[in-house]
Amino acid sequence: YQRRVHGVMASMETDSNEIEALKERIRQLEQENAKLISSSPVTTNTAPTVADDDDVDRRSIYVGNVDYETAPQELGEHFASCGIVNRVTIMCDSFGGPKGFAYLEFAEAEAVEAAKSLDGSKFRGRELKVLPKRTNLPGLSTTTRRPRRASFDTYSSFPRRSRYSPYPRFRRARGRRSRYLVEDE
Repeated sequence: YQRRVHGVMASMETDSNEIEALKERIRQLEQENAKLISSSPVTTNTAPTVADDDDVDRRSIYVGNVDYETAPQELGEHFASCGIVNRVTIMCDSFGGPKGFAYLEFAEAEAVEAAKSLDGSKFRGRELKVLPKRTNLPGLSTTTRRPRRASFDTYSSFPRRSRYSPYPRFRRARGRRSRYLVEDE
């Protein structure tokens, strides 16, 4: 019995030594992390302002007809001759597949004019469409579409029925052998 207790006590001592070593390593990592955070030049006010958004839009372009297999690095390399590319954003649909267009942000606004010269250039066998990025203004529509009609009547919560249809409504006849259609009354 004493041998077994002595073996358990010895294993507990080695476990406690390992735990202490792990705690010391965690303290060292936390100190290194605190040093890195204090030395990084990150500002606390990271919320973009309207002026920042306008500046980014002036330095950005829209690229259409982008091949679906294109990587952002490849597109950035294609436009590297125009200027320094800060960001490449290839837009994706809800399933994660690319939509076929991208936005590029340059370091300088002059690069946008140089990038417009690449309009119509071939990239992966496709002719690219390059335009300056436009800024969307809330509530401003460039189309002359009418607003959609509500599918529900405004005075009640029931769906609106069509007034006239050249095709009569049909329903199945009730019964055991209803193999024909009966016109609805």
